[in-house]
Amino acid sequence: MYTDVRLLSYGYASDTEIVFNKEKNSIFSMTIVARKINIKGFGRTKIYAFLKDLGHIDERNLALAKYVGEGYYINQLTNKNCGGKLKSFNQVLVTMKGLEHIKRLLKQDVK
Repeated sequence: MYTDVRLLSYGYASDTEIVFNKEKNSIFSMTIVARKINIKGFGRTKIYAFLKDLGHIDERNLALAKYVGEGYYINQLTNKNCGGKLKSFNQVLVTMKGLEHIKRLLKQDVK
């Protein structure tokens, strides 16, 4: 397992980037992926929609097992306190390999 985990918050609970010792082992939220891709008007929601259209993410916002197995994504169940009630949400985290894969997919989509 990974060691030396630090959480870097960017102001919102959903904007969390998990950083490990080596850059190749980094895991990012979709918000951070959108910032790293840096395409104007292409944020977290549009990345989710793009990946859903390609069949990488299902209607429950979970990455398909095929792509998790290839090391592109990690499915995580996140619990949040919403008005005194604990609610669970699915969250797809993106690995560094997945970030590079998404960049390649976007370049192919533009052509």
